[in-house]
Amino acid sequence: MSFTVGNVVSTITANGNSSEFVYKGGDTTFHIFGTFASGTVKIEASLADSANFTTLKDSSGADLSFDTDSIFKIDIGKCRMRFVTSGVSGTAAINIKAS
Repeated sequence: MSFTVGNVVSTITANGNSSEFVYKGGDTTFHIFGTFASGTVKIEASLADSANFTTLKDSSGADLSFDTDSIFKIDIGKCRMRFVTSGVSGTAAINIKAS
């Protein structure tokens, strides 16, 4: 699945992986927002296939990890991307939008 800039890429309601999508590469701003229900969202990418995802890291080497509403920019090449949620206790409704 590819995504359209300005639309919600994914809505996450429980622990697990979002649907993967093709990220066409370049500079994109993402907005993660909603009800996290104590959950944490990490971003994974794969240059190969659906079986080989790696967690994206920031410039200091820490996993890109979000547990509150956040806006962030990613500038990487074409890849498959997905969002992974853990620690949800209750009902989550986490939206990810690209612009």
